[in-house]
Amino acid sequence: MIVMKFGGSSIADSERIKNVASIIASEKWKRPLVVISGIRGITDELISIGRSASSGKEYISLCNKAINRHMEIIRRLELKDSLLEDEIRLLMALTKEISKNRTFSRKKLDLLMSLGERMSVKILAEYMNRNGHDAIPCNSYEIGVLTDSNFGNADILPGTYERIRKSLKGMDSIPIITGFIGMDRKGSITTLGRGGSDYTACIVGAAMNVDEIQIWTNVNGIMTADPKLVPLAKSITELTFDEEAELEFLGAETLHPRGIHPAMEGNINVRIMNTLNRRYRGSLIRKEIKASKRVASITSKKGMVLFKMPSEENMREGFNLSLAISKLGRLGISFDFVSISRSGIVATTTKGEELAELIGNDEEAAEKLKVLGKVAKVSVVGKNISDIKGIDRRIMKALGNIGIIMLDSGVSRESLSVVLDEKAADRATVLLHNEFFGRSG
Repeated sequence: MIVMKFGGSSIADSERIKNVASIIASEKWKRPLVVISGIRGITDELISIGRSASSGKEYISLCNKAINRHMEIIRRLELKDSLLEDEIRLLMALTKEISKNRTFSRKKLDLLMSLGERMSVKILAEYMNRNGHDAIPCNSYEIGVLTDSNFGNADILPGTYERIRKSLKGMDSIPIITGFIGMDRKGSITTLGRGGSDYTACIVGAAMNVDEIQIWTNVNGIMTADPKLVPLAKSITELTFDEEAELEFLGAETLHPRGIHPAMEGNINVRIMNTLNRRYRGSLIRKEIKASKRVASITSKKGMVLFKMPSEENMREGFNLSLAISKLGRLGISFDFVSISRSGIVATTTKGEELAELIGNDEEAAEKLKVLGKVAKVSVVGKNISDIKGIDRRIMKALGNIGIIMLDSGVSRESLSVVLDEKAADRATVLLHNEFFGRSG
């Protein structure tokens, strides 16, 4: 048994849906459990519809646009026009209510966003049935995905795995399951956060103890660098769970931040595959690989700011550094890199807007906190990377005259990172890729 997850780009139109159906059919003998997202861009469209309705703007034409995208796919696949009647009716009723009351809570947003996947599972399942493959659309909350009530970023509750097992055990049809939605104990629909379909795929895979979880995208697996920056970047044949988690944490767009954990806990291999290149066997993520140490990939994280907080020795009497740090934490301003010396703390944060607001509204904070500029973190990631002799020197040499603000290995053995001016991040990524993988890619 396997799990097959397909994102929005993989089912963007009728031709891609046909391709996905063909891929699923080719793996039918493995008893696939299929998890899919809404069609490409639909979540953003639904959010825009809700915001327009709540602000008193015209929203019906936006609803019609979203509906017509699905109806065009239905017509091209030669399915019944009535297939999505219930979802369309709910979309119109919900947006009418939002417009009338001028309220758009996170609870209503989750309900609105859920409609994208609730429509896509019906389309794919019906198309497969029309072509001789017994499939059934399944809303994930109907097969047992129970969550807390943290709308917009919900997490599963205990007992979810058992409920999923009871729902799917012995099912003869191929289940086509919604990706990033669940339901709380009060019966309200929730979402697991953007990209949560990966998480659902791994939850279902762990619950059913499958042989493999396949995440189908439109690229050749996980790459040695972002191919948009490094065209000759190559795919990574295999990597560890720890390497993948480190890449995600450090800015690479691999899986949902929580997505890999159910697979790690269940020791279930995850394979990242390409719907547009079915012959490629993908990047295999597993507990262990043969290499004892290696560089796997270069990644970068932008959108950070560098700031300085003077030490107590350099401030007037009464300043308490630990209390100041605690206050920042309570305001949601977390640190990333931190360097502590007698002159004070220099740190980075991704909460630049919140920090600027704090400084602007608090005279005391404005005196103590100094924003030094926009920065990025560029990281070399790999298994036991800190054990590679001379790797620090290679990084420094490769970057040459690019000004490095900080070099840090953090607490992980899977990465070494540099903080530098945000404008230099792309160039630094290319230089480090050249150093560790060669100019030929």
